[in-house]
Amino acid sequence: MATRLLSRCFPGEPGIRNIPVRGFVNQVGLILEPVARGMGFTVLPQYARQAFAQHSEIKVMTLERDVVDSLWMISRAEWPLSARARYAMEYLKQQLGDR
Repeated sequence: MATRLLSRCFPGEPGIRNIPVRGFVNQVGLILEPVARGMGFTVLPQYARQAFAQHSEIKVMTLERDVVDSLWMISRAEWPLSARARYAMEYLKQQLGDR
């Protein structure tokens, strides 16, 4: 996701592969703490930023164009879906429509 985002903001640049990577957190709720301390950047869904307590300590970039991913609903053909999974799929279809 970061590669796609950065390529839209900085076309012609080498991309995320040339940026040093150091990480020690893999929980969405904790990722923004090191960012707030000035230890780098991250690409997260908006809800993660909204849930972060120290809003004033981070800068959010807004883009001219949204980066949008396709949502695929897949399941194994040989396994029947549970009632809960069928309900979730139908709910998502109703909410998202044919986008």
